[in-house]
Amino acid sequence: MSRTVDENADSTANKEESRSDDVQAVVRSVLNGLEAPTIVVDTEGQITHINSQATELYGTTEASAMGKPPADLQAAGSEASDIVSEALRLGEDIQQREETITAGASQTPVERTVTILYDDDGDQSGAMLVEKDIT
Repeated sequence: MSRTVDENADSTANKEESRSDDVQAVVRSVLNGLEAPTIVVDTEGQITHINSQATELYGTTEASAMGKPPADLQAAGSEASDIVSEALRLGEDIQQREETITAGASQTPVERTVTILYDDDGDQSGAMLVEKDIT
């Protein structure tokens, strides 16, 4: 019995979805294995991944952080820059910028690094923000 075109397309879509789920699990595992609070964003600057250390730093949950720009995790009146948007706009990494972020009632001095991420074609695919507590 031969498979129909629709069956082949469904099989391919299921394999890609499974591979995507596997990749997502690996990314979450790697991020949570990092000591420093780390956030990954897409090319629009929206959070696609956030580790538990970052959710703790910002007093948020993964679910409520997803799809927002990292700057939105800061409390109103925080003087820290929108470093991720800046790096994406410039298309350049930003290394070891010292700032104090305000999240909730807490202020935390951090060393912030944004690394631009690229796909296999060399096109910008997002960025990764690492916040090292320097208290």
